[in-house]
Amino acid sequence: MIGLKVKSNFRLNMGSKKSFSNEDIACLSLVLYYIWQTGNLFVQKCIGGGVMLIGAAYLLLVAGAGMALLSVARKKAAYGLMAELVVLSLYAVSYVLGYADKSVLGYYFFWTFMVCVPIGMSVLCMNDWDRLMLLLYRIAKPMIGVLCGIIFLRFIVLKTSISQYDQSLSYAVVFWCIILCNAVIEKMKLVDLFFLLLGLGFNLLWGSRGTYLCFAIFIVLKTVLDVDAKRRKILIFLGIILFLAIITFFLVVDSFKMNSDELINFRSLYLIMNGDLFRSDSRMALYFYYAGLVLQKPFLGWGVTGGWIDSGLGPHNFFLEILLSFGIMIGMAIFVIVLYTIVGIVKSSEKSEKTLFIIYFSNAFSLIVSGTFLQNISFYICLFLVVSHISRRRRLRR
Repeated sequence: MIGLKVKSNFRLNMGSKKSFSNEDIACLSLVLYYIWQTGNLFVQKCIGGGVMLIGAAYLLLVAGAGMALLSVARKKAAYGLMAELVVLSLYAVSYVLGYADKSVLGYYFFWTFMVCVPIGMSVLCMNDWDRLMLLLYRIAKPMIGVLCGIIFLRFIVLKTSISQYDQSLSYAVVFWCIILCNAVIEKMKLVDLFFLLLGLGFNLLWGSRGTYLCFAIFIVLKTVLDVDAKRRKILIFLGIILFLAIITFFLVVDSFKMNSDELINFRSLYLIMNGDLFRSDSRMALYFYYAGLVLQKPFLGWGVTGGWIDSGLGPHNFFLEILLSFGIMIGMAIFVIVLYTIVGIVKSSEKSEKTLFIIYFSNAFSLIVSGTFLQNISFYICLFLVVSHISRRRRLRR
């Protein structure tokens, strides 16, 4: 299995005279980001925040981004400088255009320039994808356990949430579910399957609908692109069994005749049982609003975050956001380049690199229905995986 066949070669050089390698530092930057993400969710969701606690959590984020920048500066300084200059230019143009709220622009500038691009660039300093896969696999089960514990505390014990789902928590959980699903597909282990089902179960009850899309995309891409024909048939058979099990589950739920007041405690179940899983009037209103803005400035666009209603009320759709930010012509060119590079890395990359790309691409697929590419770590890891792939192929041709 990718990652699992590799023996424990993730050994940092602590206690030796030799300094950390770039790959050590790059891997640790990713680990610190995920530890920050989980710790920050616990602080904000379970104990109501607090300046000191949030500040302490953000120190981990700063440390992770700093370590990523260090690894890039030591090995890929030119790439790092170029990437940050591009980001700086995009935000500067948006500032000059004046269509973006300055506070919103500043908030996302911090995230893109100081966090997402540095951590995304960390993959440029990695050569052993199996090593990274092993590291992600090892921390997946503890992360799912902690995140499901946070969900349990939030909704069952403390009841600190007015709404009946949590988007940020569910997207954090589904990433680790995808990691474990890859492990289960490659080499079935009951403990991996248990934690996978645990994470999926919590997401079904209290998760966002977009996480189902991410997980489904991973299953499809993994089945079609990353397994042999024999295993593909097994996966298709298991998929049919799972589908029938889900249908049976909802028939059983329906047989209990739970009233709306009881069912609404589980948002996804409520939407499914009422036939509204794919309906979102608020999202459609946003899409029509931002489509109108795209048509108002079709050539150069509005700049990044330009025309946004508020920080959390952007387009919530990757395609709309690109067209809104850069205009129709540049936006369409970006789409063609993205499609070309995705096909290229899937067709010509080695298995471990392809697996890693599929995992992060599936997680970034949430941008189709939620969030912004300006603040999505998985998007930037995908982006720099492509850059790394192209750079490696050029070196081989020489």
